[in-house]
Order: sequence, then C-alpha cells, then structure tokens
Amino acid sequence: MARVIKYFITLCVCFFALSLSCYASDVKFDISNASNGIVLIDYQGTLSTQIKVLVVKDKSRYIYTIKSRGIVTIPLQLGSGFYQIQVLEEVELDKFGVMASVDLDIKNIDEVSMFSVSNIEIDLNTGTEALSHYTPALDLHSSIVDKVKALYNDIVAKYKYDYSKIVPSEYTPSIDDMFKKKLGICFDYSVLFAGILRDSGISVKLVMGYSSEVEGYHAWNEIYVDGAWYVFDLTFDSVYFQAGKIVDMVKDSTKYVQVKVY
Repeated sequence: MARVIKYFITLCVCFFALSLSCYASDVKFDISNASNGIVLIDYQGTLSTQIKVLVVKDKSRYIYTIKSRGIVTIPLQLGSGFYQIQVLEEVELDKFGVMASVDLDIKNIDEVSMFSVSNIEIDLNTGTEALSHYTPALDLHSSIVDKVKALYNDIVAKYKYDYSKIVPSEYTPSIDDMFKKKLGICFDYSVLFAGILRDSGISVKLVMGYSSEVEGYHAWNEIYVDGAWYVFDLTFDSVYFQAGKIVDMVKDSTKYVQVKVY
C-alpha cells in the first residue's frame, strides 16, 4: 500500500519566490522566468509509463505529455494570477499520481514575450533544418511585417494540405518533418509558421479552436505587430491560393473562436 500511496504525495517543497527552483526525485522546476511567461521542467525519470504535465489556473487547465528526458518549456499563457503545475505519472490505466508540484502566484506576467520562444508544443529543436533554411533569409528583412510576408508567401505557395493524414490525440508536429515533406494538416502549418518566426524573435501564437471558414477543430496563428494581435490562417490560404483564388493574408478575428493557445 505504501508503494502506491507515495505516488499521490507531492514530493517537493514549493517556493513562491520566483528566483528559486524546487526539486522532487527526478523532476526539477526552474521558475526563475515565470514572470516572463515560462516555466522550465527538467525531467530525468522513467519513460516506461505516461508522464504528464498539468497546468491549472482558475477553472482552466492545460495538459502536456513528456516524451523524452530533458528540459521542456511550459508556457503560462493564462495570464497573471495563481498557477499550480504538476508532473504526473500514470500508476494505473488512466489514473495518475503526482510526482512533483509547484504553486506560483505571478503578478504582471509578460503576455507577449512568452510567444517568441520555444515551448513544449512549438519545439524549435525539431526544426534545425527548417530554421537554418529560413531564418537567415528572413533576417535580410528589417521589419516584422516584411519577415511575415516573405515566409507567408513561401508557405502558401509551396506547402500542401494532407487530406489523408490521421494523427493520434497526443500528436505534436515536428517542424523539420513539415519542412521536408511540405505536406501536412493545420496543426503542422501553424507550428511551422510559428516556429520559424519565433526563431527570428517575433511573438506568434499557435491557436486551436473553431472558425466559420473551416469545418471542425482547427489550428491557426496570431502575430503580435505594433501592439496588437493579428490572425493568420496559412492552411486555409494555401488551399485557396493554389486553387487560383485570392485571399486576404490577415483574417477577420471575429470568424475565429479560440479554445487553446500555445
């Protein structure tokens, strides 16, 4: 019984001072950049069972899967306030126990810069070839608008939607896979676009939800320019552009309903 119970006990002592880290067996939290909207988790434990990260703020929650040992970046995209972050291990089928936990009360969180760095959903480490191809070319442009236009024009002209692709519920795109195949679903388009622009220091959201322009659950991007967020939907645009139709690069935000953002 004791071996089972121990999984359900929070093993780390949590500190509210943002300059501190807390430890629990094979889990280490680095919360020194929490005010910038990110928390780092260094996981060095078992991978023989499912390992999840649960982020809770108010009534909202995000769940991520840790698929390898090492450091993952967790975004705090729900804004300022009280967060609880837990690393969970599956102890029975679909039942999880807490391996480690940290509580954070964050004031005045930076809600823009967190979207300019790599995170667990937009992992720039999966895009070394794509980034080495695109980033130097984008750096030749001086403005954010010119960088965005250059990348947008390339993707909508060269990448195609994969109507036959079926992905598991825990699918996370690889930037380089999309770059090499130039074929994917909306999730692939959005991660590719966000990852390349983030590598150039531009704040870009990966957004998931619904659009009146598209049937079913969808993914798109929002880009921060001159103090405002603008909607881009490269999946929609590539299909229409390649069919010879005219599309607006910047979309009407009222036609998009956000469910999740990364």
